[in-house]
Amino acid sequence: MDVVGAKDLYEPINCLFSNDRFGTNASALSFNNGFMKAPSGDYLGGNEFTVLAWVKLREHLTWQRLLDFSNGGFKNNIYVSLSNPEKKVKFKIANNNVEFDVKSSVLTLNLWYHLGITLNQGLMSIYVDGNLKNSKPTGNLSLSTDDYKVYCFIGKSVFRNNPNGNFECDDIKFFNKALTDLEIFSEFRIGYF
Repeated sequence: MDVVGAKDLYEPINCLFSNDRFGTNASALSFNNGFMKAPSGDYLGGNEFTVLAWVKLREHLTWQRLLDFSNGGFKNNIYVSLSNPEKKVKFKIANNNVEFDVKSSVLTLNLWYHLGITLNQGLMSIYVDGNLKNSKPTGNLSLSTDDYKVYCFIGKSVFRNNPNGNFECDDIKFFNKALTDLEIFSEFRIGYF
């Protein structure tokens, strides 16, 4: 309830509540080759946004998604893959026939990590445990994502041949601004202790 933009996630497929990183019962989501839907809407609008989440990857499945919000295929698509073919985290935006992505480090299996992704006025970034791991400028090209997304998934790709998620996640947060390095580190510290 109320995980994404004060909207309820629904239709869980192979998704149950599990213990969070502190051991609190039924406080995290556990995807066992599963996913949940989020209502259609505009979650990541404009020229800047931030998504934060705690994740514990159980298997490096190529192209499994933390999230995938799109209008079908690579049409106005925003996704975060927890393991690309190199087993790295990948954040990608495809908008108006323009595509940009940034990759980060490989996540060790069965450990909790705090992930952060930001779009900040043409700079795409990935943070792991409060630290900037990689950024990529998009140049003068606009990647504004201010539009309504029809297909919104946590743990699933809009592409049917990609696997559903095999991970646990907790504290998914969406911001309609790019948090600073200090704000992201503070979110990590608050959630770590």
